[in-house]
Amino acid sequence: MRVEVEKAKSFNPKLSEFIIATTGPKDAKIEEFARKITEEHIRDGLFSVHIWGWDDIVNRLSEFPELIEKHHPQFGFNTRGVKNEDIDEIKAITQQSLKNTEDIKSSRSVPTINIDKVYVLTSTDTSITALALEYKAGLDYSRDLINNLNPKQALEYLEKSKDRIWSNADSLVKFRLLTNIGSAKLAINQEKEAAKLFIEALQYNPGDEKALCNASLGYLLIGQLEKCKELANNVLGKNPASSRAYSLLVQASENENLKEIIEKVPEPYRTSSEIAYAIGHIARKRGDLVEAEKWFQIGIENGSEKEGLNELKGALGGVLLQQLSEKDKVFYGSQLDDSAKEQVKQSIQLLTEAWDIVSNTDLRNFRSSLIVNRSIAKSLLGNLEGAIKDIDTALDIEPSNPIFIKHRAILAYQSKDNQKAIELFEKILDSDETPEAPLLLADSLIKKGRFNNAKDIIEKFLQKDIQNSLKEEANRMLANLYADCKDFTNANKISDSLRSSNPTSVLNLVISARVARLAGRSDDAVSLLKEAERYITGSSTFREILAVATGFY
Repeated sequence: MRVEVEKAKSFNPKLSEFIIATTGPKDAKIEEFARKITEEHIRDGLFSVHIWGWDDIVNRLSEFPELIEKHHPQFGFNTRGVKNEDIDEIKAITQQSLKNTEDIKSSRSVPTINIDKVYVLTSTDTSITALALEYKAGLDYSRDLINNLNPKQALEYLEKSKDRIWSNADSLVKFRLLTNIGSAKLAINQEKEAAKLFIEALQYNPGDEKALCNASLGYLLIGQLEKCKELANNVLGKNPASSRAYSLLVQASENENLKEIIEKVPEPYRTSSEIAYAIGHIARKRGDLVEAEKWFQIGIENGSEKEGLNELKGALGGVLLQQLSEKDKVFYGSQLDDSAKEQVKQSIQLLTEAWDIVSNTDLRNFRSSLIVNRSIAKSLLGNLEGAIKDIDTALDIEPSNPIFIKHRAILAYQSKDNQKAIELFEKILDSDETPEAPLLLADSLIKKGRFNNAKDIIEKFLQKDIQNSLKEEANRMLANLYADCKDFTNANKISDSLRSSNPTSVLNLVISARVARLAGRSDDAVSLLKEAERYITGSSTFREILAVATGFY
């Protein structure tokens, strides 16, 4: 075997996979030897090596439906037009119908079977086979719906089919039924239900690589990371070139060092879109946005629409927006510099491409975050009309989503439609997802000159159990309000308390300076501003902080 492998290294163009097929039985020792060669090749960036015994060849025959058409024409109406993917039932059928076949001729074209030795089906065999082919056609139909991004339609069809055929289905049909239902549920964000189905399906096809990977994914989705790793390693023991198994290992290793996680994957496979997406996802969860951007970009460059390119583009578009916030390039609506503008434009392009892929499919209702992010990006460029159009589309899909309502209210505020902003913020005052809503409402009320209403909202908000950052911001607003209402006693009390709890906060010092200036204590105001200037960091200028945060100038 070594001799043939060495010869294959000189093939032009270079091979990605080398298969040695034999009509002999499967041999575990030879297969182990092939896996060891594959591991060596992976390290050197060479092709994988596989050994096919007779059972493997028979399984592969099922991928050529024209053979069934040729030798079993009574089933032609079922096999015409069938695709060459995931046709598990046909494998069982072909194994039975060809079980006495001993010889197979191979060539560069489609394999041919020695017709004299084809097993002749009895009438009973025919009915069983026809039924299995009918089930298969239905499962292929549901698979195509999922692949074409219409999982809701697939789910409806599959659940009806399951009720009808489960009691008569063999193990392979049950496996595919559960797997396809799980895939449909996963696509519409029903992750826990999908996980249970993937794990349940494994019992019906326990040695299959796809079944093991799906079950591994199921354990990942429910947080059983060690079980996820165990099954992924099981797959890699059989197929060291499985990109999907590596991607599952990456995702299940989220508590490890990012460099160590990446090194789990042999270098030639890291550019796989599936693996790159997994690495990027882990990096993003850890706040390493530079690495996340790098790996999402690698995934896009090496991916295809079939491999979930919309997810990669959406993820990269979101990371580019997130980077702007992390780098302080955007500060309370301040002007973007040229590089930030280009980054926002790139984000919009990626989000648009991702949305266009799903906008006319079932996934439209489950990927609305794409146009919410695009709305945010458009608003950063000052395109409020486009931003409002996008968020209104998202609200048509999820009219009660508090995050979407908050963003629409902010856009109304930016468009100087304070009354609409007030009405929208009032809808989400008690939502756990938008704890800052009372402060946004108070700010809108202030812009309408309703100072007492704003003060009541803030004081009520401060009575709640809220996080410190929101409490600090609420007190800043309240100090400003008291100062505007000439209640300098309460304004000074709050501003002094803020500086006492966080003496190096620029905003707290600026609030105190503003209160001092309005109270007529100009020298104190100047002294506080000079102190604040010592603590300024980031890309924003002191003047921007004053102008935007406090209205001081």
